[in-house]
Amino acid sequence: MELCEIKIVDLNHSRIDEKKSNPAEGEYEFIEKVYVDYRDKGRRPKWWFTTVRYDPVNNYREYREWKYQRKATFLKKGDGYWPETMSPDAEGKYQMGDAVFVKIPLEQILKERDDQRRYTQTGRTYLNKFNAEMAAQGADIPESMIQELMGNRGRK
Repeated sequence: MELCEIKIVDLNHSRIDEKKSNPAEGEYEFIEKVYVDYRDKGRRPKWWFTTVRYDPVNNYREYREWKYQRKATFLKKGDGYWPETMSPDAEGKYQMGDAVFVKIPLEQILKERDDQRRYTQTGRTYLNKFNAEMAAQGADIPESMIQELMGNRGRK
């Protein structure tokens, strides 16, 4: 199973058959299984869940960067969320190969997206103003060139 295919189960809102489950081994029998759903305000977690590279060969560089830049921490057994089909390791984290599941404060992710939106709008506004000035002088810039100048920022 690919990491991108693994769904996160919200154990806080799911109902588990305690007799048939062994959470320490990542084995659950559900009476009612509820997945993380950001659209439902009542069940929306305060975390964004994803994976990040976690490799001792490079001294866990990617994880450390995410930890300090994005406030990422390990998703661990007992957090109330479970990457479906996975068992926690001896330290309680969920790792597959050289990737580990992390949780990032949802507020941090929303701030990053808002910053990116503003960054894109600022660049687009500047280019539109520049293009208007050039057009006034008879040398307007084709939209394809604006897209090229904007790179990924100009895509809607």
